[in-house]
Amino acid sequence: MKNGGTMGIRIDVTDQKKSDERFHTVMDNVTVGNIVITETGTIEYMNSAAEKIFGWDAMELIGRNVKVLMPEPDRGHHDSYLRHFLEGDREQAALNREVTGLRRDGTTFSIHLGIGELSYGDKRSFVGSVVDLTETENLRNQLVQSQKLEAIGQLTGGIAHDFNNILGGVLGNLDMVSTGLVSGIEKAERIDKAIDLVQRGADLTRQLLAFSRRQSLETKAVDLEVLVNRLLDLIGRTLGETIEVSAEFEPDLWQASTDPNQLENAILNLAINARDAMPNGGRLTINAANYSLKRPWRRHQFELAEGDYLALSITDSGVGIPRQMIESVLEPFFTTKDTGEGSGLGLSMVYGFAKQSGGEVTIESEEGKGTTVTLYLPKAEPALDDIDTTVQSDVDLEAGYDPVAPVGHGEKVLLVEDDPNVREVTAVMLKHLGFKVIDGGAGSDLEYLLDQDAKDAELLISDVVLPNGLSGPEVWLAVSEKSPKTKVLFISGYAEEQLMKNAILDQHHPVLSKPFNRRQIGAKIQQVLAETEPAAE
Repeated sequence: MKNGGTMGIRIDVTDQKKSDERFHTVMDNVTVGNIVITETGTIEYMNSAAEKIFGWDAMELIGRNVKVLMPEPDRGHHDSYLRHFLEGDREQAALNREVTGLRRDGTTFSIHLGIGELSYGDKRSFVGSVVDLTETENLRNQLVQSQKLEAIGQLTGGIAHDFNNILGGVLGNLDMVSTGLVSGIEKAERIDKAIDLVQRGADLTRQLLAFSRRQSLETKAVDLEVLVNRLLDLIGRTLGETIEVSAEFEPDLWQASTDPNQLENAILNLAINARDAMPNGGRLTINAANYSLKRPWRRHQFELAEGDYLALSITDSGVGIPRQMIESVLEPFFTTKDTGEGSGLGLSMVYGFAKQSGGEVTIESEEGKGTTVTLYLPKAEPALDDIDTTVQSDVDLEAGYDPVAPVGHGEKVLLVEDDPNVREVTAVMLKHLGFKVIDGGAGSDLEYLLDQDAKDAELLISDVVLPNGLSGPEVWLAVSEKSPKTKVLFISGYAEEQLMKNAILDQHHPVLSKPFNRRQIGAKIQQVLAETEPAAE
């Protein structure tokens, strides 16, 4: 028996009238709602507790089908459950389950339903025992809300701590430079340290965007075997000689639909976590396999829709994770490392990336025997013919040219950015790179610019999020109508989810994340201008 259910009860009686009276007396004195129905679902009896739960008088419902107490889709599923019960398939009949009830006033609520069988001679009836879960649901929601507030407090505290450390270093180094306390080589070193700290802040922001599923993804069809093999040397050097690194791939491996650069970062994060779990050395194995899911599954906090996926697993032979910590390791700033040895954003960043990609992350671990983290990434559709086998990272794009030398040859670049400080410094970088910059402001006077200086621009560089309800994709549409050959590069510090779903951005136009330096924007512009086809059709 579970939650007051009568699962598995059989009552054989010969004196039906006396038995009915005894049964009704018992049922009317229990706090669990009980409803008796026939083989066709017709209500025969309803106790007083069930009347209170559903708001009906029993005499109003006797003779009616029990589906009157169910909203859709439970109403539509009822007949199949009943049929499975009659055919003896108890598993498919779902004898104990949480369902949604429908009160007389039209409101719905959660209930636990337990099903049992009654037998009166040759007659079969069924009793449903109902427990109102409204109070339980309210307590559950209060607990979830409390946990959310605690997580927000932990998140903001962690951000404040890390950013204050970064800003403190930047301020201290630049203060020494601006006040003339240092000069020559030491001055250059102080400036380099400030730049490194700014990059740390940018990395932290990207991790936060990945955790919140707000980073911009450039999705391609990716060959996981090529990508992983490309990373093996780097992983080996990062983990050290005491850790053996290997990879295994299923034959005829599908292509994954994902952002290759973000996937590289996720794998490296997981490899570094694995290294920290193997202080005395060990083994790290990366495995990629096809994975078809015929029906949705949910395991603890992990859930995945039905479909075809690539399962990419990273397994270590380390110390493992205590069972009580498994559900906490994906939380932001949760870490088992000592203070100052990690931000606690690594796994939560991987989780956010996988969810934003349409996949999932699962963690299996046993103390003393190691941990396996598996990323499930959607299979690439055949229509995605831009299979990424080279896996060019930002580092690759930046390599091969002198960051000091100009890369442009007087090409017109229309720059649209609402932040005047970012627009000014970006314009200066572009001019030093050899481009002619047309200041498009925040895009509000775009029509005038397109009729004047910007009409022959080779490239539009636009922020994704602009003021007054305007967006970068909308600016791009306006530009491409008047100048079809103009190409586009979007820049973004925070691309909102609804904008990243925009049809324009779905065409895989490049997005450069802020902050960026001259070398990074120069490399990205080279990539865009090297495309043989115009960005807009």
